[in-house]
Amino acid sequence: MDSNFGFVRVAAAVPTMRVADCRYNAEQIRLQIDEAIEEGVEVICFPELSITGYTCADLFFTQTLQQIAQKTEDKVGPYELHDFFLFYFMRFGFTREKIKYMAVQAFEDQYDEQTIDKWLNVFMRRFCTQQFAFHSLREATGECQAMPVVFDNLMIP
Repeated sequence: MDSNFGFVRVAAAVPTMRVADCRYNAEQIRLQIDEAIEEGVEVICFPELSITGYTCADLFFTQTLQQIAQKTEDKVGPYELHDFFLFYFMRFGFTREKIKYMAVQAFEDQYDEQTIDKWLNVFMRRFCTQQFAFHSLREATGECQAMPVVFDNLMIP
């Protein structure tokens, strides 16, 4: 029988932050993640913009941070596509081909098929090389697939 009685331990974290010091803030977040793992936490939530240390109002008027965000989007593709890919890959475990088909239908007025394909390739490459949960699956099959992986009673599709 499950020792947690079906419950998941959840934590809300508020790290010490410095405005515009992303390295420091990321390290503080990492420390809180380590502490949460030691305490048996399975899901941890951090404040929005905790890496930058800015409020939304600060962000709207800061060209430097807007430029950094734009550079990130230039690397991973449009955020709306990235979120779409992530949702259907993780939530439903859909194949690359099914996600592409759905994205082409959903974004037909915004992106052509080649653009969607380009950013889906980027998403799959980045996701499958950066997610530890899929490491052994990649080694065994040579490809990345979404499938349920259990870590201490936490189900990751």
